[in-house]
Amino acid sequence: MTGKASKKRGAWIFIILMIPTIYIIVQLCTILNNSYQTQIALTDVLADSISCKGVLGMTETTVTYDGGGVLGYIAKNGERVKAGNLVAEVFADAQGAQNSAYMQQLTEEISVLTKAQAASAGADAEMLLKQMYVDAYHALDILQTGNYEDLRAVKYDLQATIGKTQMLTGDSAGFSNRVSALTAQRDAMQAAENATPIAAPVTGYFVSAEDSVNRLYTTEQLQAMSPTDFKNAADETPPPNDTTVAGKLIADYKWRYFASVTAKQGEKCKQYMDAGKVIYISFSELSSEQVPAKIMNVAIDAENDVAKIEILCDYINENVVTLEHTEATLTFQNYDGICIDKNALRIKDGVKGVYIKYGNLVKFRKVDILYENDSYLLIPKTYTKDVNEVKMYDEVILSGKNLSDGKTLL
Repeated sequence: MTGKASKKRGAWIFIILMIPTIYIIVQLCTILNNSYQTQIALTDVLADSISCKGVLGMTETTVTYDGGGVLGYIAKNGERVKAGNLVAEVFADAQGAQNSAYMQQLTEEISVLTKAQAASAGADAEMLLKQMYVDAYHALDILQTGNYEDLRAVKYDLQATIGKTQMLTGDSAGFSNRVSALTAQRDAMQAAENATPIAAPVTGYFVSAEDSVNRLYTTEQLQAMSPTDFKNAADETPPPNDTTVAGKLIADYKWRYFASVTAKQGEKCKQYMDAGKVIYISFSELSSEQVPAKIMNVAIDAENDVAKIEILCDYINENVVTLEHTEATLTFQNYDGICIDKNALRIKDGVKGVYIKYGNLVKFRKVDILYENDSYLLIPKTYTKDVNEVKMYDEVILSGKNLSDGKTLL
């Protein structure tokens, strides 16, 4: 009996010791079964847009030469030049081209300093000091980012501000000595220059041969293509310009972009065209700058699920003139509101809404959807009871099991 009693006592001890373990396992299962993910509701902007491949249609005239020597450019990309104006020079070697580029920099700096000297009269010392700090910090910012494209312009601004300060404090040589030295250096280099000039054959917006490609199609050819033929044309890779091309002159500041899209996207474009609405175009090769444009024509081939869109834009700059075959984003409208992951959307009794974490409770909140895409939905920033009940910084529940209004979260 003593042995049996001992076994029973051991069994009870084992059961008692297992109770905390069983409790922990039950609680872990409950927690895992009720795990959830949340997102803080914040404001954002979503674009109703489509991405596409396309071709720019521009009327251009090539600027040709014999192809020998080294080119040095006088005109800048996007600069409007008149017929007969010099756009480039041909040098015997690379050193001559580098000297010419340096002379242009000297001329630019002389011009900036001369204008600053004329504007020094009546300048405010305190404002000049503030401007000097702004220019200096701007230069430091550029140096830190490693993007030196704008550094020369900031340098000229800083020199001009320092010169104005010197003039204001009685140092009249603040500008004149620097201008005289730069002018003498430029004139000496100019006297030794030996280059063959290249003039613009017509008036237009200049783009260098090295920054552009061989345009494969005219605007008229692009307009005449069927949607299917154009889709194939948009996939082509244009070759470099011929070696005898120094640059090109774009005839007009108005240009067209032909885009290849799906038939469904073409129908949407047609609606905007019929309504006369403005859209916005931006190019992946350039910055995110959006340029206003109008849809002029839509050709849809439903059988092959393709459409060709013709877009007109009247804004040209130094970047646009370099493009030919390129990808673009067509934006129909930008929506501003509170952005929520689409996984959070629920339908309760036929009403759209989301669950939010309210303390340790689950609460259902109705939403009024402004715009949605494949991943996100956007709702108004304004709270309206029984219409749009999610506020900024609410903790929206993205996923979880057995969610219901009023449920307690562990």
